[in-house]
Amino acid sequence: MGDLNSGQNSDCKDQMHKSHLCYLIYEGKHDSDPKGYKKLVAKGNFICEYCGRTAKDAESLCSPKEL
Repeated sequence: MGDLNSGQNSDCKDQMHKSHLCYLIYEGKHDSDPKGYKKLVAKGNFICEYCGRTAKDAESLCSPKEL
């Protein structure tokens, strides 16, 4: 399993992993671009079965499940 301490799912093999919330938060997106981050999470329709974060689009999560 990935590194749960950092929230970064190092086991994710998706080519688009750098656009997943766990990676973006690990990189500090929520601090450096709060408006952009808010667009990703507002009106969350999906939850990540890995980290529990919610997102508007499934593509923003490693292991999305519709809410």
